[in-house]
Amino acid sequence: MTFTADDCLGTQYKHDDPLVIEMDLNNHNVHKVLLVDRGSAVNIIFRNCFEQLILEEGEESLTKVSYPLIGFKGSATIPRGKITLPVTIGQGLAARNVREEFLVMDCDSVYNVIMGRTMIHKIQAIPSTYHQMMMYVSDASFAERRTGDQEVARSTCHTAIRKPKLGDSPEDEDEKSFPPREENEAKRRKAEPSSLVKPAEVDARPETLSPEPDQEMEDIPLEDDSDRTADMPGIDSEMICHKLC
Repeated sequence: MTFTADDCLGTQYKHDDPLVIEMDLNNHNVHKVLLVDRGSAVNIIFRNCFEQLILEEGEESLTKVSYPLIGFKGSATIPRGKITLPVTIGQGLAARNVREEFLVMDCDSVYNVIMGRTMIHKIQAIPSTYHQMMMYVSDASFAERRTGDQEVARSTCHTAIRKPKLGDSPEDEDEKSFPPREENEAKRRKAEPSSLVKPAEVDARPETLSPEPDQEMEDIPLEDDSDRTADMPGIDSEMICHKLC
């Protein structure tokens, strides 16, 4: 399977759009299927899409899941359950039919379904966001192409980027990301040396050690060194002698 220059026809460049396609899920045509999410190891159905599939068994068709699903920020969410559904990609001789397991997430999303690596590998697909196209192997063992909807991809991606979290506003996000200016100023002042002490006051030294003119100096008489030898018995005065000049 090889992409050619003809596969670029109809695609708007330059772009960094994800690949979003349509597929039949449980005999319902489902739009906004995010295909090229190689970071997802599982297939996911979001709440709104699952409720609109009108499953006969409803909630009873779900199998409980005890393990969490880890998001981008490390937050863990327990899925609502898991279910195996029939999936059809393409039509007629180009169709590929499989049964695949999906995790049902009890949250909203701009996408209805995320196709994970398990399904991509099962249908032997090679997705290309650059070409806005996916190549896969049909039930007849032929290489087939499925073109993505670039306009839908751009609109959903734009909505996903601009959509704020529930209960959070852009201003709240800024306040959480950056501490208040007053707090930064207080930390900066605390880290800097006090500006009330001038360097000259710290490094000041007396210019001279001479006494002031009015101050009188006390005369201290010096003793004769000749008597010092008596304080050190056993030492000859010729060996050690100290004289004042």
